[in-house]
Amino acid sequence: MATSAAAQRDPFHQFRQKLAESVGKTSAAFEKWKYVLENQNTAASDEFNALTRTIQVDLKSINVDVSNLNKVINAIEANRAKFPNIDDAELGARRVAVNELASKARTMEEFMTSARSKKKMERDQRSDLLTTAGSSGSARGGGARFSSARASARCSASYRSSAVIFGQRSSSSRDR
Repeated sequence: MATSAAAQRDPFHQFRQKLAESVGKTSAAFEKWKYVLENQNTAASDEFNALTRTIQVDLKSINVDVSNLNKVINAIEANRAKFPNIDDAELGARRVAVNELASKARTMEEFMTSARSKKKMERDQRSDLLTTAGSSGSARGGGARFSSARASARCSASYRSSAVIFGQRSSSSRDR
């Protein structure tokens, strides 16, 4: 096990604690995001858009931190002689701790990009745009048909930007 002097020089626990706090903060925002997704029109909610952006940025940062901590763990594992104060049990505990935090972040990311979430957001977009088009298009006549095409284009653009932030590519962007 680590000696007190070695433990004081070992920054892993501080970084892990910082990462855990970041995951906790993001998880709280994610719970608010889920509530808005399930109970409000997401297309008309400024809070939903702000939460989405905040969570996406936070998850990207968390993924970078997880990657960095995994690199440190791998470096320790590859150079055991340089780290005599870290035994197998401690190394295993570190790997488990980082993997648990990564799993929590991955779960949030997967829910945000799930088909269920996307369908709800798309439904809200269409509803919001058709309602808006219905009130402004009725004076011109035929506005709902045009607005429906705009709604579809706006939804596609929204999903593409979300996929880019999460490092995914939509099928339409792969076809180009």
